Amino acid sequence: MLISGYGNIAQRHILNLLSLTSISELVILRRTNACIEDDYGVNTLVYRDLDTALLQHSFDMALVCSPASDHFSQIETLIKSGVPCFVEKPVTTDWKLAEKLLEIHRDHPTPILLGYDLRYTSGFKAVAELINAGVIGEIWRISAEVGQYLPDWRPNKNYQLTVSSQRKLGGGALRELSHELDYLNGLFKFQLHDLKVNSRNHTFLEMDCENEVQVIANAKVAQQAYEPSIYIALDMLSRKTYRRLKVSGSDMDLIWDLVEQKVKLCSDKMESDIDVTENANQPYINLLKEFVEKVQHHDCDNSPILQGIDVMEFIKLIESKAK
Repeated sequence: MLISGYGNIAQRHILNLLSLTSISELVILRRTNACIEDDYGVNTLVYRDLDTALLQHSFDMALVCSPASDHFSQIETLIKSGVPCFVEKPVTTDWKLAEKLLEIHRDHPTPILLGYDLRYTSGFKAVAELINAGVIGEIWRISAEVGQYLPDWRPNKNYQLTVSSQRKLGGGALRELSHELDYLNGLFKFQLHDLKVNSRNHTFLEMDCENEVQVIANAKVAQQAYEPSIYIALDMLSRKTYRRLKVSGSDMDLIWDLVEQKVKLCSDKMESDIDVTENANQPYINLLKEFVEKVQHHDCDNSPILQGIDVMEFIKLIESKAK
C-alpha cells in the first residue's frame, strides 16, 4: 500500500486500514527521507518521489493525504497506473483540475473515494432520513457553522508551517473546512444564487489565506420547490470548537450538533433528542470499509470525483463573490 503524506490523518488511515485488511508492506511518500518511528508491524519504506516508488513497487491501493496542491499530479499518475485511490479532501485545489481528473478517470477507470467523513457519521444518516421524510415541514432556512482554532488542530506542529495556513498548498477556511459544503450538498443537492460573501484573513493568525468565510444566499434544494435562505460560516479562529447545522421548517426546527453528537427536533410544543453518539474514529472506519469494498469489487464509479467537483464549484462561486 502507498501512502502519500504522513500527517495526522494519514497515520489514522494507516491504523484503520491495518484493522480492516491484510497489508504486507507500507510505502510512505513524504518530503523528507526521515525514518518512520511508528511500528506498524509490517515492512515500511519511505520515498520522496512517486515515480521512483511506482517503478520499484506494485500497489493494491493508495492513500493520497498530501497537500491539496499535489493531489492532481499524484492522482493522475496513480489512476493511469491502475492504482485505486483514496483521496483526502479537497479532491484538487480548483474545479478545472477536478474536471480534468474526471476526463482522465473516464479513460482509465479505477476505484476512487473521497475523504469527506461527515457523510459517514450516524448524525448525517439521521438528519438525511428526517429531512427526506418531511418531518420538519417546508424548509425556509438552512444554517451551517463550524469554528475551530487552527493552532489546536495539530498541537505538535507550528500551524504557520502547515498546509492549512498556506494558500499555495490549498489552505484556508474554504478548502480546509469544505466538509460543510460537501455534507450540505449531500443533504440538499442545492444550487446557490444571490450570494453575498464576506471572506477575511484576520491578523490574529499568521497565514496568507482566508481564516473566516460567511456566505448568505438563496438556494434551490432537492426536497421542495420553495427556495430557502442559506447561511454558512467557516472559521479557523474560534477558541472553543463548535460545529452545527440548523434546518428551520414550517413545523419545527432540526438542530444537529456535530460536537455533542446529538440531533434535536424542537418547536414551541415539543422537543425530542436523538442520540447519534459514536466513537470519533467510526466515520473514518466506515469510509475505508467502503474504499476496501470498492477495490475488492473493482468498482470504478466516478461519483466521488463528481462529488469533489461539486465542492470545488461551490468554492469557485463563493470566491468569485468574496469581498
